[in-house]
Amino acid sequence: SALQNLGFDEVYAPSPSNPAELPVTELRAHNLDWAVDGALQFINKNYDKKFFLYVSLSIPHGPKDPAHSWNADPRITPYGFLAQAPNVLPPRSGLTARVNAAGFPNDENYLWLDDSVAAVLKSLSDHNVRNNTAIVFISDHGMALKGTIFLGGSTTAGFIWYRGFHGHIGQLTSNVDIQPTLLDMFGAPPEGDGVSMLPLLNGGTAPVRNHVFLEL
Repeated sequence: SALQNLGFDEVYAPSPSNPAELPVTELRAHNLDWAVDGALQFINKNYDKKFFLYVSLSIPHGPKDPAHSWNADPRITPYGFLAQAPNVLPPRSGLTARVNAAGFPNDENYLWLDDSVAAVLKSLSDHNVRNNTAIVFISDHGMALKGTIFLGGSTTAGFIWYRGFHGHIGQLTSNVDIQPTLLDMFGAPPEGDGVSMLPLLNGGTAPVRNHVFLEL
């Protein structure tokens, strides 16, 4: 596949675009069950060796009403309908009640995303590799003023979790710093365009960079 040509050895449940942009109207729905099922298949196959797993979940993108998607046919994929719906997340039928109980509006909550992350973490725990796995959670852009270099379009929340590495990073960093940080964390020489954030994760306060480069 095209993704394998970019360097991925295995590809599961790839999405060619945001669901709202698919040409077939009936397929314009998120299916996090399908995406998570692909992630769990990868973990089941590779947990006993060193691995890098990249999971990209579509729920922040259109269609903006998550309830539309969790009420859709659970067999939907961008390529058509599965023969059988995946069974890897809590039942969709309970999402509305859980969202209402938490006080979130249906069009703004990410509870389904939370369930997806929890399923991946549980799989790592079930295979006894969670404590030996670095976990990075981050969005690809800011949610306000997307596509601009203003603060709302160029900053995003995220975290890196691994054993004793913790704490709030109150310094300037960039997404290109993630790769050298992971390499540094596991004892490999940092490489790439970024710098390692490991000193900050270890509780340091000295800046690791004094500028970032942004473009429209």
